Amino acid sequence: DYDEFDWLCDKAQLPRVPELFRGPPSLAAFDALLERQSDEAKRNGVEADDNLAEGVVIRAVPMAKDSFGDWLIIKHKSER
Repeated sequence: DYDEFDWLCDKAQLPRVPELFRGPPSLAAFDALLERQSDEAKRNGVEADDNLAEGVVIRAVPMAKDSFGDWLIIKHKSER
């Protein structure tokens, strides 16, 4: 599961994208994530006020597959 993956990455000192939200899905919650500064940009030394996240990747826990056998993952992008 994701928590085990997270633990293994930390133990191996492997970089990964940050987990920004864990909870019931809603459009309001996902939109709010787009209005925050990008954690990845901060890690790369960019801290401008207008440095907002361009999008977030959303996935179910536990992971699920569609009828074609592909993982269900959503990219929610800002209109900006």
